[in-house]
Amino acid sequence: MGLEVLQRMETRKTIDARLRAAGDEWHEMYQRAQSKASGSSFGAVPSEDEQEIIECQKILGGSATCGGSCAEYVLGEGESIDKWAKTRAPGAPGHPMHVMAASGALRVILEIIYGRQEQRRQLKLLHRPLSGANQWV
Repeated sequence: MGLEVLQRMETRKTIDARLRAAGDEWHEMYQRAQSKASGSSFGAVPSEDEQEIIECQKILGGSATCGGSCAEYVLGEGESIDKWAKTRAPGAPGHPMHVMAASGALRVILEIIYGRQEQRRQLKLLHRPLSGANQWV
């Protein structure tokens, strides 16, 4: 079904289907990483999902920034954008972010995540083995 906030944004035409799919994919990856992390021991090698979350958080500036925090709580945890803007956005709760600004920030974050996902897909295509016996010719 996907995240409600992404469904609403797509219905209102503030994002398109590719950004919604990118957000839903991020959410699923985040949830898999969280479930693995809760069952793993200290010092365990991070899963592919955990590694991707870490890399995306670096690109977004880390979880203490607007981008990283929104990705973690709204896309990852499925928290409403209203709640995030009022309680978790940098500066909140003393200086909450307006929900329209938060929605705009989420759209930019989705563009960044989509770009990262496309980059990963292209790299996988480049590194896949060639078919046939003479693959190195």
